[in-house]
Amino acid sequence: MKNTRLKSYSFVADGKGGSSVQEFPVPDIPADGLLMTVEMCGICGGDPYIFRGGHPHSKYPLVMGHEMIGRVAAIGKEAARERGLKEGDRFVVEVMIPCARCEWCRRGAYNLCTRSEQYGVSRPATDGIAIWGGYGNYIYIDPRSLTHKVPGDVPVERAVTIAVLANAVRWTQVLGKVGVGDVVGIQGPGAQGLCSTVVAKHLGAEVILLGIQKDRSRMELGRALGADHLVLVDEGSPVEAVQHITSGHMLDVCLENSGAAAAAALGLKLLRPRGRYVLSGYTGDREIAIPKDEIPKKELEVIGGWGQAYGFGPSVRIIAEGRYPLERLVTDRFTLETAAQGIEKTAAGTVGLKGVVVPPKV
Repeated sequence: MKNTRLKSYSFVADGKGGSSVQEFPVPDIPADGLLMTVEMCGICGGDPYIFRGGHPHSKYPLVMGHEMIGRVAAIGKEAARERGLKEGDRFVVEVMIPCARCEWCRRGAYNLCTRSEQYGVSRPATDGIAIWGGYGNYIYIDPRSLTHKVPGDVPVERAVTIAVLANAVRWTQVLGKVGVGDVVGIQGPGAQGLCSTVVAKHLGAEVILLGIQKDRSRMELGRALGADHLVLVDEGSPVEAVQHITSGHMLDVCLENSGAAAAAALGLKLLRPRGRYVLSGYTGDREIAIPKDEIPKKELEVIGGWGQAYGFGPSVRIIAEGRYPLERLVTDRFTLETAAQGIEKTAAGTVGLKGVVVPPKV
């Protein structure tokens, strides 16, 4: 399918903190090809590292953005048949691009694919296709990528949270094995922690959201998204608070979504014997001290969480049901021309909660 007249205006990072908006020709779409018109793209908490050249898998110059939602601009016949998509359909593409050949892909752990390819991260704008990121009018979809159809009537601000929600599904459901009646603690009321709140509540858990005093507005949003209890860890003893809430039972599962240096030590203390602790927050490679004896004494299961494998399908269903006002996560909007400001504000923690890039309409 020929697209020689289409152009994409995309935000390009140089890996040194510089950027520009560049025009790229949209490549032809083969039989197994797919092209997305981007409606909106979230600014990930990891985007500042990518922007400044700190991501180990990034190649520059780079069209950034990997939390995109959009519609089918063009699709080949094979792709249409295999994916169940047609022009105009809204869909989301998984961030990871699996090779389908390495040991981890064959095991089903495609989030650990040895090629470590991701949209808006690992494919440079000099590779002949260029438009591998969501900060632009169009993004080219690799034939190996996994796509999911999204209802077209869902507000775009809710739909753009799917990638963040997919993280939460993996950490909460796949790794944390949260079930009905579990008491779940979620550390950090950022976008990831709030999405974990939604998923845990959706799975039938009693949810305790933990944060600090400056996060009061985010904590209140957490209540609207399903948190049953709010605990400020810098106001009194959080251990005593959880003991009181749970009548001494403590947490069945704890999710560390904050990346705060002190969070892991606290989380270990909040868990009941044989509880599960899923660590997904990053501390910037800083070493931290933990009360390690809590792990053997209580036979705790401590798990690392990475990526969104098997999280997108449930996330699409959650946003389609419309029970949770996830659109409230989107607080700051940026254009391609102001995207660098959005990235810097995300790094500085001065966005209201979640920033997004909105490309010009085509």
